[in-house]
Amino acid sequence: VLLSLDGGETFDLENPILSYTAGGLFDESEDPFYGEYIFEIPQAAGQKQVSFAFYYKGAAGVGAELWWWAIDDVMVTAETTGGGEQFVRGDVNDDGNVNIADPIALLGYLFGGQPSPACPDTADGNDDGSLNIADAISILGHLFGGAGDLPAPFPNCGSDTTDDQLGSCTYEHCP
Repeated sequence: VLLSLDGGETFDLENPILSYTAGGLFDESEDPFYGEYIFEIPQAAGQKQVSFAFYYKGAAGVGAELWWWAIDDVMVTAETTGGGEQFVRGDVNDDGNVNIADPIALLGYLFGGQPSPACPDTADGNDDGSLNIADAISILGHLFGGAGDLPAPFPNCGSDTTDDQLGSCTYEHCP
C-alpha cells in the first residue's frame, strides 16, 4: 500500500506503508481471504490531498496472473489528540468578538508589558507560528483593510491545523 500526499501525483515505491513479501498470506483452500489492516499515518494529518494506491507485483518466476488482490470497504478516519483546543483566530482578548480591541490587546502584550493571551493561537493572526507585530497587522487588515478572512479557524470555532510551538490554549467562547 503506497501513500501520496499530493493527490496521487507521486507515490514512494521504496517506502510503502504496508509491504508483504513473505508468502503464505493466505491459504489457497480459503476463498476469499479476509483481512483487516489499520494504518496510522501521522504524516498525512492536515494534508488536503491524501491518496492511497494498492500496488501488486508478482514474484519473479511466479505466475503473477494467478494472484490478485480485491480491496473493498476502505475507511479513512482521523482522530485529534492534543493541540485540538477550540478557538477563533483573531479574538485575542477572548470576548467572543473579533474587533479593534483584539489587535490592541496583542500590541499591549508585545510592547506594553500586558499579560500573554490565554490562547496564543488566537493572536497568531497570520498563522505563522509566532506572535509579532505582523499578527496585529493581519487582524487590522481583516477589520479595516479589505484583506479578507483570517486563516482558519475563523470566523467559527475550530482547532489549529498548523503545527507550532505557541503553547496551550485556554479559550472560553467555544464549546
